Amino acid sequence: MVMVMMIGSAEATMPAVFVLGDSTVDVGTNNFLTGSVDRADFPHNGIDFPGSKATGRFSNGHNIADFLGLEMSPPPFFALGNGTAPLKNSSFKGVNFASGGSGILDTTGLSPNLLKLGARKFGIATVAPIGCCPSQRLFNRTLGCLEELNDLALAFHPRVTQLMYKLSSEYHDMKFSIGNAFLMTINVINHPNRFGFKDGGGACCGQGALNAQAPCTPTASLCPIRDDYLFWDLFHPTQKAAQLAAVTLYSGPPFFVAPINFKQLAEA
Repeated sequence: MVMVMMIGSAEATMPAVFVLGDSTVDVGTNNFLTGSVDRADFPHNGIDFPGSKATGRFSNGHNIADFLGLEMSPPPFFALGNGTAPLKNSSFKGVNFASGGSGILDTTGLSPNLLKLGARKFGIATVAPIGCCPSQRLFNRTLGCLEELNDLALAFHPRVTQLMYKLSSEYHDMKFSIGNAFLMTINVINHPNRFGFKDGGGACCGQGALNAQAPCTPTASLCPIRDDYLFWDLFHPTQKAAQLAAVTLYSGPPFFVAPINFKQLAEA
């Protein structure tokens, strides 16, 4: 699950934006976490990033947070700060807290009460069909999606929606947008050619069946045309797929993102 928070400021024409989530929006946070085993700061990651640099993004290039950042935050992206200056200053516009391996459990998920801290605008992308990730398909004899996992992912969206409506009834100045990541993704998986993909089930970077029996490393097998693939590695989307997801979240129709999209949320 991915959460984007926008907090207004009397000093800024653009709201401050905070990103919280997992490795799909991690721009390199785990590079600086002691003991982190979920790292992507090595090739072939970043092969299509400017300078072919492995930044810590689990992608061949930019990820969803980057593309949302182009639309919603100051240029160029939701990046990590290098300095040690306090966050509370006039130039502060946003920060990315996303970390590979984080989740919805108490031990890895979000614990502070964000509403009490002042957050009032929430953009959320719920859980995609995780049973269709290349690594999970290996547990299906036919190499099709693992429906047991997809059922759990599908059930998560209405629970989050119910919670957000409940919170908005208690905090009347709160606004939110929820992207149905399951519907967004399964639509592409079922019809990859409509979106310009040639492979909607295998990984671009890896080893073995579906290129999903080993992670993306410098010695892994790498597909020559990354834009042909929906999945970059065992779990993560390619840069092209991430851009498609970000565009849908930002300006997509109510079928995919409701009750308003991220663009409408930013303007609200």
